[in-house]
Amino acid sequence: MSLSKELVDAALRTQNPAAFMLQKAGEVVAYTFFGLDRLSEQLEFPFGRHANDLPLDAICRIHEISIAEALGEPAPDPLQPVEFQLQ
Repeated sequence: MSLSKELVDAALRTQNPAAFMLQKAGEVVAYTFFGLDRLSEQLEFPFGRHANDLPLDAICRIHEISIAEALGEPAPDPLQPVEFQLQ
């Protein structure tokens, strides 16, 4: 029998099983909220140079190309990925 199984069995014997399940449910809710907090930190600043950030330079270049084509001017080349990432 593993140590974690023994700890769970001991907790169930010494406490009310409903209280034990309430504690576990609270842990699941807390884990969910901590995960959402971590996710919101990553989404808080979408403009930058990290792997998960928006490729603003490439988006702006697409608009430059569209505008140049609409005006009949020579369009700049689209930006190419650097190490599989658009900047």
